[in-house]
Amino acid sequence: MIILYGPSLFLAQLIATLLFGGLLKVQYERTQSMEVAEQKSLAISQLLRQTVAALSSAMVHRDPTTANHQKNVAKLSVAIGKLLGLDAQRLEGLQLAALVHDIGQIQIPAEILARARKLSNEEFELIKMHSEAGYAILHDIPFPWPIAEIVYQHHENLDGSGYPRQLTNDEILLEAKIIRVADSMEAMLSHRPFRRAYDKEFAFVELHKFSGKYYDPDVLDACFRLFKEHNFSFSE
Repeated sequence: MIILYGPSLFLAQLIATLLFGGLLKVQYERTQSMEVAEQKSLAISQLLRQTVAALSSAMVHRDPTTANHQKNVAKLSVAIGKLLGLDAQRLEGLQLAALVHDIGQIQIPAEILARARKLSNEEFELIKMHSEAGYAILHDIPFPWPIAEIVYQHHENLDGSGYPRQLTNDEILLEAKIIRVADSMEAMLSHRPFRRAYDKEFAFVELHKFSGKYYDPDVLDACFRLFKEHNFSFSE
């Protein structure tokens, strides 16, 4: 090649070959680094999911009704989130938050949760502490999503009448607004110790009364469309 094309072209080809080899090495190392980072990310994600599963399991052993409620709320919340266009990563955080949104109830006496009558004012005030208790349980876990804050906010209302911090409108995370609607809808459609489940039409009417007051109208509309147009069911 030196004889046919001269030393200059050979040198250029040699430099190009070396540069190409260098680029391949850099790309290989970058790919390896990305693979390691991805593996670490998957491992962390798996660990966090296991953490949520362990917390959910604790609720199953203590209060099966609440544990089943959380699973149903998670399913409905994710379906609402998809209809609202949330991306996959945000949906994952929403799902995990919904799966533990009532984890703070673990500090409430089981006999109060299972009581076959309406709660007294004192008992209800005790129940209301579960949002703060859930935040206290979750806030030191290094989730890549604001799980603890979502749990903290899931009983806040748009008009500031919720608890525990009386947040309003844009102060409330969208994920918390979604869980607020899913939580209420699931509760109305499920049997409780002190009453039987309501039917869907009754639930639609009751929740619609508080659209824009307690519930985000867009979130509520997405929830209703799931049941009316997409035949959503907790049992599927």
